Amino acid sequence: LHLAAAAGHEATVEMLLDKGASIEAKDDYKYEHKYGGPPLLVAAEWGQNAIVRLLLEKGANIEAEDDNGLRALHWAVRGKKLDWNPTAGVHADMVRLLLEMGADFEAKDKRGRRPLWYAVDAGDEEVMKLLLEKGATPLS
Repeated sequence: LHLAAAAGHEATVEMLLDKGASIEAKDDYKYEHKYGGPPLLVAAEWGQNAIVRLLLEKGANIEAEDDNGLRALHWAVRGKKLDWNPTAGVHADMVRLLLEMGADFEAKDKRGRRPLWYAVDAGDEEVMKLLLEKGATPLS
């Protein structure tokens, strides 16, 4: 399920869920998500909007955490970073979707960092603006 979520294979994700795959299963092998997150976090990290929407519609917990306390919104803001382009991984459309679906924009990870902290770290003004307009506290 994690692999299909990361790759954006919507039909496969739906089929696996229909056949009983756990929507909240942690990635114990840490193959697709190095911190043991559920499929929702993998899809958010990889920018798979359709998969995130599908998983949430099927009952995934929007506030599920990985081993470091990162949630889907944290991962959408962080995304898959490339060494040569630190903002390449940020998924503004995903951030927008998660905010619309009710993600907690003030949620802290285990280091006390909120999604806004990660947006500032990435230097993504569009995502910073989205979070601040939603009411995010700039003290994170």
